[in-house]
Parts: sequence; C-alpha cells; structure tokens
Amino acid sequence: LDLSGFDERRYFTARELARASDFSQGSHLIWLLATIATLVTLVVLVKRLPRHVQGIGLGRIGSAVIVGMIMLVTLWFVSLPFGLVSLWWDHHWGLGPFNVLAWLDAQRYSLGASAIFALVTIVVVVGLAGRFGRRWWIPAAPFFILLAALFAFLSGWLLALDTHALPRDSQLRRDVARLERVEGVRG
Repeated sequence: LDLSGFDERRYFTARELARASDFSQGSHLIWLLATIATLVTLVVLVKRLPRHVQGIGLGRIGSAVIVGMIMLVTLWFVSLPFGLVSLWWDHHWGLGPFNVLAWLDAQRYSLGASAIFALVTIVVVVGLAGRFGRRWWIPAAPFFILLAALFAFLSGWLLALDTHALPRDSQLRRDVARLERVEGVRG
C-alpha cells in the first residue's frame, strides 16, 4: 500500500487530526504500562514459581500444567485493569460504550479459551519433550499447525454462541440490508 501521495489534511481538519493524535498517545501509554506490568509479573513468577512447584510431586506434565495455569491466570488478572482503562479510554473518545459487565463477560470467555489452548499446548509439548528430547518440535509442528487451523475454523462459531438475531422490524436490520446492497455483499 503506497501512501506517499496521501495527505490526511485534505480529508480531516486540524482539530480531528489533533484529537486522533491525543487518542493514539493515550492508547500507546496504556499499552506501555500494561506491557511493563506484564514483564514485571513474568519476572516475579519466573523467580518465585519454580521453588513452590518442586515440592508438589505431580510429575513433569502435572507440574507444567500447574505452572502454566498459574502464569496464565496471574497475567490475565494483571491485564484486567489495563483493559478496563482502555475500555474507558475508548468510551471517553466516543468510540464505544462503557459497559463493564459485558466487557468482563467477554474477558471470562477469553480466559476460558486461552486456558484450554494453553492446557493442550503444555501437555503436548511436555509430553513430546519427555518422549523425543531435543527433537520434540518435529512431531509437535504438524500437531500445532492442525490445532491452529482448527482454532481459526471454529473461532467464528465459538464467538457467535453468545449472539442473537436482529429483531425483524428494527431500524438496525434495515440499515444492515442497505449497507449490504451498497457494498455488494450478503450475510
């Protein structure tokens, strides 16, 4: 995409461009703080977790699952305040609603899907590493390619589980139909 001849000032006012810049700077700051918090959390977990896991006695795979789930849930909790601030930031700039309960509900589904994917990944990687040693990645590669394809294929259906059809006599349904005609698409 060549944008060398594009001049955004032809399409947007100076005020709109300044507002976009302010929004972007705030979003970048939220991302930076979230990244720092994540890295600090990872450092703390990497230093503290191995000492506590050694005495559990669940074996290689069981211990790896416990460590992986603790890390996943801890990082999820660390990300929550930044996600909430990001939700507020978007709302503050008129880019979406500030519906905390709906957002938290979506985060719950995200955590569940991440936990399932992480659990399968940990079991496969640790199991194959125990069986094949340093060459564990050779049998793992086709498995993870298949798993990624399956996840991509099913994710649309999984995301649609909590949706509902538009009411028959609604302005939104008419707007969608008009937009479909204008764009030349269906569905």
